[in-house]
Amino acid sequence: MGNIRAPKFLSHPRANAKTGKSTKCKDWVLCIDDDQDFSYSIKLSLQTRGYNVARAQEVDKGYQLAFEIEPIAILLDLVMPNDGGDDLLSQIRFHPSLSHIPVFIVTGMYSSNVRDRLLASGACEVFRKPVDLDTITEAIEYHRPQA
Repeated sequence: MGNIRAPKFLSHPRANAKTGKSTKCKDWVLCIDDDQDFSYSIKLSLQTRGYNVARAQEVDKGYQLAFEIEPIAILLDLVMPNDGGDDLLSQIRFHPSLSHIPVFIVTGMYSSNVRDRLLASGACEVFRKPVDLDTITEAIEYHRPQA
C-alpha cells in the first residue's frame, strides 16, 4: 500500500514543537456505509459524544481512510454496491496495520447465521438497522483499544 499521508484537514495527535509533549485530538470513528442518511445520523450522534467521524460510501474509500485516520473503531455496512462489507472485514483483519481496530457490522441483512459467520470472521459485534445509537457508543467504548 505504501505510505499514505492523511490530508491536512485531518487532525492527529502530534508532539508540540515547543514543549515536546503530545497534543491530544478527539478519537476517530470510521463509518463505511452507502446509506448517506444513516451515516450522517451516526456522525452527528458520535460527534455529540466527543468523537470525530469520517464517512465513506464505498468500500475502497473506507479502506483507504482506515489507514489515513487510524480510527479507534470502524462501523461497516454489510451490503454495499460493488464490494461487500464482509470482504472488507477480511481485508482489515488480514492487514497488520488495521487488524487491531474493532469492526462493528451495521446491517439491514440480519440472521443468526450471518451474525455467527461475521463474528467468526472477526467482527466485534453485529447490529441490525435501525440501531440504537447509544448501543453503538457503548460497544465502541467497551472495545476501545487501550493506549
